[in-house]
Amino acid sequence: MRGSFLLGLAVTAAAAGPARADCAISGFRWYLGQDVNARIEVRSGEPCLKSVGLNDGAASVSRLRIVRPASHGIAGVSGRSTYAYKSNPGYVGPDGFVVEIAGERAKGGGAAKTRITFDVTVTK
Repeated sequence: MRGSFLLGLAVTAAAAGPARADCAISGFRWYLGQDVNARIEVRSGEPCLKSVGLNDGAASVSRLRIVRPASHGIAGVSGRSTYAYKSNPGYVGPDGFVVEIAGERAKGGGAAKTRITFDVTVTK
């Protein structure tokens, strides 16, 4: 059930297009081996979808997973490149989740992991 819901969340968000005024992400820049924090502001009940992309310190991403779930909604991943978040219907307030990225560093730097802690603000 959870997997099909996440797939539906990803499809719904992708169909809406990349420029959504109800989802703002800031502080999102990561490098393998360095944990970071980022912020998301999203409207209650609306999906927020983003690709992690590759930054200068990563040659490839081998795994993307949620290591701490959201408390007032659902966070999930699709493949090795995309994460999504959607609050519970009607919820307004703080939430959060943690994504872990595993991969190989560029230029023979070896395997490494990064955790991104997302502080989410859910608005009306």
